[in-house]
This record gives sequence, structure tokens and C-alpha cells, in this order.
Amino acid sequence: MIVASAILHDGIIFTGVRHSEIIEDLVRLGYSTPISNSSQGFITDAGDFLYRPKAKEHALKCGQITSTISNIMTSEDLW
Repeated sequence: MIVASAILHDGIIFTGVRHSEIIEDLVRLGYSTPISNSSQGFITDAGDFLYRPKAKEHALKCGQITSTISNIMTSEDLW
């Protein structure tokens, strides 16, 4: 099950409800370009980071969602 949105940035996983909120937090922490060298995804209840396509597969497989609003997984699909 997906439990949080996540951004993998400089080898560190940052989590939150929405990716945009995580980006705002990164900027507040002093990262000047958090998007350019980061990857967006999700964290599972097992603590695994999944990139958006794998997260979509995972959420569909476990029945957490039945569809997505686009061809990739977004936090809006869950919350």
C-alpha cells in the first residue's frame, strides 16, 4: 500500500502528502533546484521508494486505486 508521496533528492527521501508540498519544503531547507536532480515517487508501507510508474502498478495491484487521472501516478489519485 502507498502511504506517502516522496521525492528522492541527493540520495535522501523526503516525504509528504503532495509532491508540491515536498518541493516547497526542499526550497525552505535551502535546496535551490530541487526538481532538476530529483525523482518523484511514493513510499510503500514496507518503506520502499517506488517511482511513479511502479507506484501506479503497486496501487492498482493491491486495490488501493482503480484508475489514475493521468498515465502516471499522482498524489491526487490517492488523496
